[in-house]
Amino acid sequence: MIARQFLREEPETVREALRRRGDDTDLDRLLAVDEEWRELKAEGDDLRHERNEVSSEIGQLKAEGNEAEAQAAIERSQELKDRLAEVEDRAEELEAELEAGLLRLPQIPDEAVPSGDDEADNVERRREGFDSLRAVPDDVVPHYDLGEELDILDFQRGAKVAGGGFYFTKGAGARLEHALIQFMLDVHREQGYTDLFPPIPVASEAMRGTGQLPKFSEDAYRVGGSNDESYDDDDLWLCPTAEVPVTNMYADEILLDDDLPVKHQAYTPNFRREAGEHGTETRGIVRVHQFNKVELVNFTRPAESDD
Repeated sequence: MIARQFLREEPETVREALRRRGDDTDLDRLLAVDEEWRELKAEGDDLRHERNEVSSEIGQLKAEGNEAEAQAAIERSQELKDRLAEVEDRAEELEAELEAGLLRLPQIPDEAVPSGDDEADNVERRREGFDSLRAVPDDVVPHYDLGEELDILDFQRGAKVAGGGFYFTKGAGARLEHALIQFMLDVHREQGYTDLFPPIPVASEAMRGTGQLPKFSEDAYRVGGSNDESYDDDDLWLCPTAEVPVTNMYADEILLDDDLPVKHQAYTPNFRREAGEHGTETRGIVRVHQFNKVELVNFTRPAESDD
């Protein structure tokens, strides 16, 4: 989440980042909410200070026998109390709106990231392993047809037991998937990554900690509740990516500089409700509701994050 201080000091940087990412968040509204919240916090501090002074005067005025002035001070104290309650209620509303808005703000992209509307604007940096590729035949059999012909993919029975977007891998297909998972774990283990097998259900607080909530709540599988209902910090969701449990593994902890980098890898099945792009279902296993992935998470110093 973008820090409030950064939003206050660098609003144009945030605005440009939103433009580059094609995000239509009303930044001016967020800035106005923050400004009003700060004004109310300052007014609240002044009201509390004045009320404390008035309260101390009341006892002194009564001790001196100035009942009229004491009564006026009592009435002023009540006015201050009532106004303070109004200020705090409004500040609390603005705080909630501001927090919700900040949670939906995307992160600032690195300057090296090219701008673009879709994948057609991606910039090719280099190619690896293309020199010895054979020519692609004119008629290419789609992977979903080939998988069924080889009897290694079964979409019909996957849909029968779990609905669209789920499938079975069978025989050599299942063995291949297991082998790929193990291959990636072996490779990264050699690169210094420590294996983790994290929990599959993750709490709302953990989902929020990695930006999954509230922005992607409609794409997540909630355990024991509807996605459009309000949720608590300890409500559970099926893991959409191992980034969620692994990143939150150290939440509310301080990692010492001498212990960095901390390198973890985790295999998990992942669950997402998302359909194909623009809501269109995609055939095959390119975009499904359950998929396997080995996630890499590296806790390191910002200056060394590109290494």
